[in-house]
Amino acid sequence: MTYIQDLSKNAIQIPYETSAQFLKDGEQVVMRGYLAVPKNESLYGALEGKNSFTIEVNATPTGDVNYNMFAGKGDYAFALRCRGTSSVDFHIYAGGSWRALEYEMTSAERANWLNQEHQIVGMYDADNNKLQLYVDGVLKKETNTSTTSGVAHSDYSFMIGACPDTGRTSSVDFDNIRVYNKALTAEEVAGQYADEPAMTPENEAVELWVDFEELAKEEEPDVPVVPEKEVCEVFADVEHDAWYEASVQYVYDEGIIVGDGNVFAPNDTTTRAMVAVILYRLAGAPEMTEADYAEYNKFEDLPKEHVWYSDAVAWALKEKVSTGDDVNMKYNPTSAVTREQLALFLWRYAKYTGKDTNVDATYEELFGETYVNDWAKEGFAWAVENGVIKGAEATDAAGNTYFDLNPQGGATRAQFARVLHRYIGGAED
Repeated sequence: MTYIQDLSKNAIQIPYETSAQFLKDGEQVVMRGYLAVPKNESLYGALEGKNSFTIEVNATPTGDVNYNMFAGKGDYAFALRCRGTSSVDFHIYAGGSWRALEYEMTSAERANWLNQEHQIVGMYDADNNKLQLYVDGVLKKETNTSTTSGVAHSDYSFMIGACPDTGRTSSVDFDNIRVYNKALTAEEVAGQYADEPAMTPENEAVELWVDFEELAKEEEPDVPVVPEKEVCEVFADVEHDAWYEASVQYVYDEGIIVGDGNVFAPNDTTTRAMVAVILYRLAGAPEMTEADYAEYNKFEDLPKEHVWYSDAVAWALKEKVSTGDDVNMKYNPTSAVTREQLALFLWRYAKYTGKDTNVDATYEELFGETYVNDWAKEGFAWAVENGVIKGAEATDAAGNTYFDLNPQGGATRAQFARVLHRYIGGAED
């Protein structure tokens, strides 16, 4: 495992082998991708409750992406991001509600936003219940949080360049990121917006100081322009030449399924919630409002408190990419998804994205005598005809070889990766 060294008193080692690329341009090195900062008592303690903190990012936005993530711990903790070239926002989740601050850029700022380096600062002042947002050393907007409650606890990692809650990522080249355990003053923010920052990593207020430009100062920095990452090296449980290796490589490279650290868990069961989350990410992780939860709230087994799959399932139900048991009012989010359910998910998602979902062959031609539930036949037929779902080679009692479609069987994460590889990447095996 390769690490980036935090220069603060916490000296956190941040692994990057599975998530980030480092690009060298002359004497400058930038990070592209995302980093999950390992849990550290001092840093993580500073980022929740009634504790003031400041997040400073110096970076170059490179794409007009909605919800372009700079840093955060999830929607239900806090996040600093921009909305394409229209606005910059910073929010915390406190007192059971979002406390948000959004600054609408001027036309001149929009014209100079992309491909230019900017300092973006989000600040939470716990003593005065206030949020502030700075861009390029200048205070752009501030607001009262209207609550005395502090930032909600989140079990998610603090991430640079991504949101661990929604799966949103970034189109940004990062120069550095700094976290302070205080609400910086306007003078201090301006002082940090300099070639030689007034406050240095040794300052007691600094909880995290990651400077990618420091890599360029090594005599022989190990900074590949486009590092090649083989999944059998990234994940300890993915074997080289395993039947699913190419598909895991595909979903990993595309950021569709990235695993958990150095574990992919190829043999683990795929659940209905997992499928909803992946399709939600593919759809761009749309922002969900309270009104968008109308269908979600009908199901008794879907938690009312926000969990890792809440937005995804609410989106899937709203857009009719998924349904539940309307008789017993159960969604069964943690139940294993069957192969015919998976086909139905993808068929409905194809319809959602405007793809042709017509089927030319008859059910008998596609399934033969294989039993498929009536509610799944149309979606399963589409998946089989288009090669998204294929059977496993099997042998009958007479020794004849056939392909078992196994509609009611489950799907492992490796099998799900293969299905996604076929559906999105056009894999034909």
